[in-house]
Amino acid sequence: MTEPDPSPCVLVVDDDPAVVDLVARVLEGLGYRPITAGTSRAAIAAARTTERIDLLISDVNVPGAGGRQLAVEIGALHPHARVIYISGFPSEQIAQEGIVTGAQTFLAKPFAIAELADAVSRLVPLPV
Repeated sequence: MTEPDPSPCVLVVDDDPAVVDLVARVLEGLGYRPITAGTSRAAIAAARTTERIDLLISDVNVPGAGGRQLAVEIGALHPHARVIYISGFPSEQIAQEGIVTGAQTFLAKPFAIAELADAVSRLVPLPV
């Protein structure tokens, strides 16, 4: 029997394949285990078949349920999962519309790789 992978699992959801690919490659390089999806339906299906999701990185306007509703649904399946929202809309607009509130993390596209790495490592540190 093989040992379970101790790397934190990150579900990356965006309808832009280039964004999903870039974020997944960065996460892998950092030592995380990414799972990717292009719609909320695909993300929920992946979450149902994955033992543990530690972090959801989702576009605010992901096709289907939308990023905020997706976070609620993923949270019901994986209650300890943290969330980082990403969007091409300015952070002021996102805040004004109440999409991202309080202590939730938001990264405006395009974001720097270092900015992504910092946000991920603050929310879900790698095991030592």
